[in-house]
Amino acid sequence: MQRDHVVEKFRTGKVWVLICTELMARGIDFKGVNTVINYDFPQTTVSYIHRIGRTGRAGRSGRAITFFTEEDAEQLRAIANVMKASGCEVADWMLRMQPMRKDKRKQLATKAKSRVPIRKKQRKEVWVAKPQDP
Repeated sequence: MQRDHVVEKFRTGKVWVLICTELMARGIDFKGVNTVINYDFPQTTVSYIHRIGRTGRAGRSGRAITFFTEEDAEQLRAIANVMKASGCEVADWMLRMQPMRKDKRKQLATKAKSRVPIRKKQRKEVWVAKPQDP
């Protein structure tokens, strides 16, 4: 119920930003989306295509931004190949990366990579008493 309400607000322009799960990236068609940001790196090229497919529809231009970490590097080459095949400019270093092993690709397609939560480091504050003037 709440999901339908939020989706309707997005469609009517009352909400300009929609944060979606992987499921939402596949199931709903939105018109007029011009930017998709992948905060969590897609586990497969199929997932990447579904996610960015929300933007640039019907001949319109669109932009997809994907954040990645060093842990995602082995998957990056496959995504870079998809981008290049669709006519995007891709940095050469992405295309030169080692491809992911087939068995690992199959494993990721069935079970998502586990991630360590990002935690803020607690900062220790040190107070130094300033001697008082006599």
